[in-house]
Amino acid sequence: LVAAVAEVWRRATDGNAPPGPPVGVLTTMERSAWAASYEQLCELGNRDVLQHIQSALMVLCLDSIVVTDPTEMARLLLHGTGTNRWFDRHNLIVTRNGEAGLNLEHSVGDGTTTLRVADYMYRQDARRT
Repeated sequence: LVAAVAEVWRRATDGNAPPGPPVGVLTTMERSAWAASYEQLCELGNRDVLQHIQSALMVLCLDSIVVTDPTEMARLLLHGTGTNRWFDRHNLIVTRNGEAGLNLEHSVGDGTTTLRVADYMYRQDARRT
């Protein structure tokens, strides 16, 4: 897993390829508009990629910024720039300096269940430090 994440980071930061279009921002659209956009993206040859994303439990967002201010971190976790988020999935967001948080898509389950998972992850991490 570590090697796979390192490879993703290397590809994202190698500077040779410009970033692709921020397709994830479309997930913020009104549901029927997003559904129409999704179908159009599929028709353009992206069905397999979109199905992989939609079937994922969580999206890992590696943000290249360092955040030290709690207000800025809250903004980052809520929406960031919106360009590397997929708001139809849970997003695990990690900053360059290792700060992390979650943006949870809550329509798939009860908020209490989602928060219990987040609390469990936090407590497990706290035990290791």
